[in-house]
Amino acid sequence: MTEIQLFSYIAITISAIGITSLLWRAVKQLEREALQEQSARAQVHEESVVLEDGFHPDTVVVKVGQPLRLNFTRRETAECGDLMMPDFSQRVNLPVNKMVTVEITPDRPGEYVFSCEATAVAGRLIVEPS
Repeated sequence: MTEIQLFSYIAITISAIGITSLLWRAVKQLEREALQEQSARAQVHEESVVLEDGFHPDTVVVKVGQPLRLNFTRRETAECGDLMMPDFSQRVNLPVNKMVTVEITPDRPGEYVFSCEATAVAGRLIVEPS
């Protein structure tokens, strides 16, 4: 092997190691970003909603894919009947002064309604793209 061939071999080997290192770092960075996004999506958004002269707050905002825990408490004695969230196939009894939890994970963006069956009282769930 001549000196020029040896030099070329060493240069190619060092270049290959450098390129491999750069690719390795890029792959690891993408993995970290994917894990961070997955972790952010998995964090449960919890919101307490009180029914007293309407829902308070009357609007809840979450991201697509984010688990949501809504804790409803009815403070008024006026009839409500069941709490309904038809877009999420949810219908639960909402007794006075008892917290009722509804857990959902919205899978598409949009604006959805939660309401009392017996009255026109309603609130909104806004699901934003992630």
